[in-house]
Amino acid sequence: MSAMHWGPWAFSDSAAYVSAARNFSAGRGFVIINSNGSTTPVTEFPPFYAIFLSFFLGQNGDPNVIIPWLNVILFAVFLFSVGFIVFSTFRNNLLALAGMLFCLFSPILLEIFSGVMSETLFFPLLFTIIVTAITVMKNRNEPLFVFLIVLSCLLPITRYAGILFVTVITLFIVVFYPSQRKGKWLHAVSYGLISILPVGVWFLRLYTATSKVGGKHFRFDWSIISNFWRSILEEFSVLKTWLPYFGIYANPMVDRIISIGAAALLIGIIVYLIGSLRKSIFSSPGNNDFARIILLTANNLCAYLLFIAITHTVTVPQIDIINRMLAPILPMIIILIFGLIGLFIQNKQKIPLLFSIVLLAVTLRFNFYQASAFIKEMHENGHGYAARELRQSGIIEYIEALPHDQRLVSNAAGFVLYYTNRFPIQVDQFANRTFGTTNGYGEKWFREKGAALILLYPDFRNFYGNAADQLLATITNGLVVDYQDEVGGIYSYPVLVPEK
Repeated sequence: MSAMHWGPWAFSDSAAYVSAARNFSAGRGFVIINSNGSTTPVTEFPPFYAIFLSFFLGQNGDPNVIIPWLNVILFAVFLFSVGFIVFSTFRNNLLALAGMLFCLFSPILLEIFSGVMSETLFFPLLFTIIVTAITVMKNRNEPLFVFLIVLSCLLPITRYAGILFVTVITLFIVVFYPSQRKGKWLHAVSYGLISILPVGVWFLRLYTATSKVGGKHFRFDWSIISNFWRSILEEFSVLKTWLPYFGIYANPMVDRIISIGAAALLIGIIVYLIGSLRKSIFSSPGNNDFARIILLTANNLCAYLLFIAITHTVTVPQIDIINRMLAPILPMIIILIFGLIGLFIQNKQKIPLLFSIVLLAVTLRFNFYQASAFIKEMHENGHGYAARELRQSGIIEYIEALPHDQRLVSNAAGFVLYYTNRFPIQVDQFANRTFGTTNGYGEKWFREKGAALILLYPDFRNFYGNAADQLLATITNGLVVDYQDEVGGIYSYPVLVPEK
C-alpha cells in the first residue's frame, strides 16, 4: 500500500486490461472503445484478468483506488500459498515464515504486485493450484479435485504460460494420483482436457479472426537451434541479477561467466535435491510429501525456463526476457532452497546448514534494502500513469471532463485510455510543422472533426530527446491552448471566422 500511494503503476498493457474490464462490465465484450465510438477487440492478451477486474471496477471505478486493495489481497493469498508449500515439506513453521519473508521482500515480486498486470492474479492462482494439487496427490478427494480443475481452467486464460503448468500437473496425476492405474489415467485425461478447453476455445477464436495467437506469428527454421541456446543464456543473464551484489557487467566475458555460474548453481540445487530424494519419491503416502513437492516444483521450474526460451525463439515479434517474464520461477527457487535447508536440518548437516544460513542472511539483507528503496521511490514519486507529477497535475481531470463524443489524438494513447476508457489516435512521429495543417496521420480529425490534441511532455521529450522542445514549439505554433502545465498540454485547431 505504501508503494501504491499514488496508485498502482500502469502502462499501455495495463490500460488495455482496465478498459477491457470496464467494457466487459458494461456488456460490450472484451473490447476497447476508440474515441470515434468504434470498438476494437482485444486480441493480444488472455481475457480472464480483465474479467476479474470487471467485478470490482465496474464501468466507472477508479483503478488507482480499487486495484491497490486487490493487489494487497492477492499478494497475501500468494504469500500464504508459498508458505503452505514450504511448510508442507517438513512441517516447520520457521522455514515457512522465512520462505514467505523472502517473497515479501523480493524487489521483483513487490514491483509486480504494485502494478496493474495479469501476474498479480496469475501468481496466487498458480501457487494455490500447486497447493491444491499437492493435497489431491496425498489424499483422494473428489470435490477438491473438481476445485483443482476449476482453478486450472482459469490459469491459462490469465496468462498463456498456464498451459505449461497444467501439462506438468497432468503428468503428475498420471504418476502419483492415489488410485488404480485406470483411475489415474481417467483423472489425468479429465483434468488436462477440461483445464485446456477454455484457452483452446480462445485460441480458436483468435486464429480464425486474426490468423495470430496472442498477437504473434511463429517462425520455424534451422536458426531455431542456435537461437534457442542464446535464449537460454539470456534467461540466466537475467537470473544472475537475482544473486546478491551481482549486476550487469560491462565486460561481456565476465557477464557470461556469472550467467553460466547462476545456471550451474540452480542445476546443482535441483540435481542434489532430486538425487537425495529419489528413493522416497515413489514410497507410500505420508512418507513422500517432501519428495513430491520438490519434484513438482523442480519440474515446473525447468519446464517454464524451456517454455520461455522456446517462445522467445519462435515468436515474431519476440517476447522480452526480463525480470517480470521470469518472475514465476522466483518463488519456486525459494521453495527449492528452503527444501534444501530442510534437508540439511533433517540430516543434521551442520556445516552446509550454517553456510546456507549465512548466504540467505546476506541475500535477505540485499533484498531488504533494494525493496525499501523501491517502496520509498514509489511512495514519493509513483510510476507510469500513476506518477506523482501526473496525479498532482490538473491534466487528468481536464481530459476526463472532455465531451464523450469528442475525438482525441495523443502521443500517449494508453494514458488517455486508462483514465477515460477512450482510445485516441496514437501519434508518435510528428512532422516539423504545425499539427493539423496537412493530412498526416490524425491531422484531418484534428482540423475537421474538432478532435483534441493531448500531449504528455515527458513522453514527448523521451521520444525526441534534445530536439523535443523545438519540435514541440513548431507543431503547436498557432494552435489554441485549452490546458497547459509542466506535464502536458491539450490543444485544439483554431476555427477561422470568415470576414464580414
